[in-house]
Amino acid sequence: MEEDQLTIYVRNTFQVKWNRGAMFLTGKKHFIEETRWTLIAACAEWPLLRDGHLIERESKMVQIWQVTGWQTLYKTMVQFSESGWYRKLGESLASEDHDLLINATLRPPKPLKGWKSPDDPGYAYVYELSRPRDHLSHRYLREIYWFDAQMAALEEGRGWELVWCASQITSQPAEFAFLWRVPVSSGSSGDMIPREILDMVHDPRNHKRYDHMIGLLQTTQRKILYPIYTEQLYLNYLKSPAGQTATGTPSVRNP
Repeated sequence: MEEDQLTIYVRNTFQVKWNRGAMFLTGKKHFIEETRWTLIAACAEWPLLRDGHLIERESKMVQIWQVTGWQTLYKTMVQFSESGWYRKLGESLASEDHDLLINATLRPPKPLKGWKSPDDPGYAYVYELSRPRDHLSHRYLREIYWFDAQMAALEEGRGWELVWCASQITSQPAEFAFLWRVPVSSGSSGDMIPREILDMVHDPRNHKRYDHMIGLLQTTQRKILYPIYTEQLYLNYLKSPAGQTATGTPSVRNP
């Protein structure tokens, strides 16, 4: 694969200052319009609303961006590092970390899904970070395919959708990251999402294989995360004339 065709993911993990939510969204709107990176997902432990209001202090947030090629990444960061809006965006943050990841499988990421309304995305995320034991990475990915098939086949609108899977190349090399989109409202997801895991553990048809899958890991953690308003900013950009010119046909799924 040629360097300029290599897909790189930038995972931005950060906290927004308590009284700087509106400043953050203004800066992020500039970032979306200027960089033209592809947003895979933007989520947090607690929602960030469209007026910039934070529900909880020091809530951890995650944004995942897709960038084509190292040169694109380098040029973008150099070009905007001295701009006023970029500096103000940085001033709105209490903390920030960046990690680089590459595709863990041949599956491309799923397009961002349209929100039900500007205030209600209509879904939540399950975010997993897993580090397999030595020499067991490929075996774990095979088990993830099985796990994903089971969760996608759930009935009554409870199915999970694997949005993104990648392998980290900075900070924690060989650690996998997975993101599932769960079609439930953010208000009820905290009660509903764990039930799918519990059902699998208690199911005599699946629990042994699930235990085997988890046994392949050194470490793992799963979190329920809520979409934040950065996603809506990106969706609005894709629908704008500038966004359609820059990206062609908007890559947005209707709810």
